[in-house]
Amino acid sequence: MIVCGIEMAASEARLVILDGNKSSFNHINIDPRKLKISDDENADEIQAFRDTLYTFFRENKIETVAIKKRGKKDVVCFKK
Repeated sequence: MIVCGIEMAASEARLVILDGNKSSFNHINIDPRKLKISDDENADEIQAFRDTLYTFFRENKIETVAIKKRGKKDVVCFKK
Protein backbone atom coordinates (compact mmCIF):
# COMPACT_ATOMS: atom_id res chain seq x y z
CA MET A 1 0.00 0.00 0.00
CA ILE A 2 1.30 3.47 -0.86
CA VAL A 3 0.49 6.07 1.81
CA CYS A 4 0.96 9.83 1.63
CA GLY A 5 1.37 11.67 4.91
CA ILE A 6 0.55 15.37 4.94
CA GLU A 7 1.39 17.93 7.60
CA MET A 8 -0.17 21.37 7.22
CA ALA A 9 2.17 24.13 8.35
CA ALA A 10 1.37 27.79 7.77
CA SER A 11 0.53 28.06 4.07
CA GLU A 12 2.10 24.82 2.87
CA ALA A 13 1.54 21.09 2.92
CA ARG A 14 4.60 18.97 3.76
CA LEU A 15 4.45 15.57 2.07
CA VAL A 16 5.97 12.14 2.71
CA ILE A 17 5.27 8.86 0.88
CA LEU A 18 5.65 5.39 2.41
CA ASP A 19 5.22 2.07 0.63
CA GLY A 20 4.54 -1.17 2.52
CA ASN A 21 2.60 -2.08 5.66
CA LYS A 22 2.77 -1.39 9.42
CA SER A 23 5.63 -3.80 10.09
CA SER A 24 7.69 -3.15 6.94
CA PHE A 25 7.73 0.02 4.90
CA ASN A 26 10.04 2.02 2.65
CA HIS A 27 10.32 5.78 2.42
CA ILE A 28 9.93 6.96 -1.17
CA ASN A 29 11.96 10.04 -2.07
CA ILE A 30 9.68 12.54 -3.82
CA ASP A 31 9.82 15.95 -5.37
CA PRO A 32 8.20 18.29 -4.46
CA ARG A 33 8.19 17.69 -0.73
CA LYS A 34 6.14 20.79 -0.08
CA LEU A 35 3.14 22.33 -1.83
CA LYS A 36 2.42 25.98 -1.14
CA ILE A 37 -0.85 27.86 -1.02
CA SER A 38 -0.29 31.42 -2.24
CA ASP A 39 -3.37 32.96 -0.61
CA ASP A 40 -5.28 30.69 1.74
CA GLU A 41 -8.28 33.05 1.77
CA ASN A 42 -8.77 33.07 -2.02
CA ALA A 43 -11.16 30.37 -3.31
CA ASP A 44 -9.39 30.11 -6.69
CA GLU A 45 -6.02 29.56 -4.97
CA ILE A 46 -7.52 26.87 -2.70
CA GLN A 47 -9.03 25.09 -5.73
CA ALA A 48 -5.68 25.27 -7.57
CA PHE A 49 -3.96 23.80 -4.49
CA ARG A 50 -6.55 20.99 -4.37
CA ASP A 51 -6.06 20.23 -8.07
CA THR A 52 -2.27 20.15 -7.64
CA LEU A 53 -2.64 17.80 -4.68
CA TYR A 54 -4.99 15.45 -6.59
CA THR A 55 -2.56 15.39 -9.54
CA PHE A 56 0.26 14.54 -7.12
CA PHE A 57 -1.84 11.65 -5.72
CA ARG A 58 -2.56 10.25 -9.20
CA GLU A 59 1.05 10.55 -10.43
CA ASN A 60 2.40 8.79 -7.33
CA LYS A 61 -0.37 6.14 -7.20
CA ILE A 62 -1.36 7.11 -3.65
CA GLU A 63 -3.86 4.67 -2.11
CA THR A 64 -4.28 6.22 1.35
CA VAL A 65 -3.83 9.75 2.69
CA ALA A 66 -3.09 10.59 6.34
CA ILE A 67 -3.28 14.22 7.42
CA LYS A 68 -1.66 15.40 10.63
CA LYS A 69 -3.98 17.73 12.47
CA ARG A 70 -2.94 21.35 12.19
CA GLY A 71 -1.85 22.88 15.47
CA LYS A 72 -4.03 25.60 16.92
CA LYS A 73 -2.68 28.88 18.16
CA ASP A 74 -3.35 29.53 21.80
CA VAL A 75 -5.31 32.70 22.33
CA VAL A 76 -4.94 34.43 25.66
CA CYS A 77 -7.37 37.15 26.66
CA PHE A 78 -6.68 39.55 29.48
CA LYS A 79 -9.32 41.67 31.18
CA LYS A 80 -8.73 44.66 33.41
